[in-house]
Parts: sequence; structure tokens; C-alpha cells
Amino acid sequence: MYYIEFGKTGLNISRFGMGCMRFPTENEKVDEEKATKMIRYAIDNGVNYLDTAYPYHNGESEVILGKALKDGYRERTYIATKSPVWLIEKYENFEKYLDEQLERLQTDHVEIYLLHALNEKSWNKVMELGALDFLDEMKKRGKIKFAGFSFHDKYPVFKNIVDSYN
Repeated sequence: MYYIEFGKTGLNISRFGMGCMRFPTENEKVDEEKATKMIRYAIDNGVNYLDTAYPYHNGESEVILGKALKDGYRERTYIATKSPVWLIEKYENFEKYLDEQLERLQTDHVEIYLLHALNEKSWNKVMELGALDFLDEMKKRGKIKFAGFSFHDKYPVFKNIVDSYN
């Protein structure tokens, strides 16, 4: 496996990461045994970046990933997950959902926490609710190491987001 320095984070990330949005299913339910085998196979073969999110598999992706990372696998990985910004209605909701995600993942922190699927409307909403202060506070408290975002809009909105946070 080849590894690269992940931006300015100091993390040494595998070139291949594993997305946890499309685990194998049977009768529309995740086959947890197969998903766990896949996750552990990836890690055993050098993958150390695992990407999930609050809504993937109706919330089961984070749960399955957390279970799969038992027995020493968590220590070998960097987890990225995403805040469900469409559910945030007040500042306190940011941490409520993060805490729920940490519980699902069976960990006390994630390396990378993204504001999920930002567009102009959701960006304006989370800015009004104090998202940047929340991210800074969670970094100080050790619940997240690095903050970021995923994006679904036009370039001027992207530029506005990037220019809003160091």
C-alpha cells in the first residue's frame, strides 16, 4: 500500500480509502458479517482511511464500522464521518449528533469530521448556528482532530466556504 501525507494534518493516509456507504446487503439489510470481513481485509492490507456518515445505510454504517474496528483494528485506522447538517436546528444539536456518532462508532474521537453535503442554503444555516465555533470546540476537547466539509453546489459557494475557515 502506498501512503501520502494528508494535507497539513500530519496524518499518513493510505492512497486507497474505504467508503462505507455501500456495504453488501441482503433483503435491503446490511450483511454485517460480510461488511466486517471487507473492512478488516482492507485494514489488513494497508487501508487506514475509512469514510462513513450519519445517514449511510440508515445509520447502520457507523454501527457496523464501530463493531468491525474492535480487537485492535481501531488503532490502525483514521475515521472520517460527517455531521448531518440537515438535522441541525440549534447549536446544541451539533454535539448531540456527534456524540451519537461516536457512540455508534464505539470511539471517543474521529480524526476527520465533515459538515456533510454543504450547499448555499445549508452553509448559511450552519454558519448562523455557530458551526465553526462548534468545530473549534470539539477540536479543543479532542472529539475531532480535523474539520472539513463535503460539497454539492457551485464554485462561488465553495470559495465562500473555503475562505471562511483556516
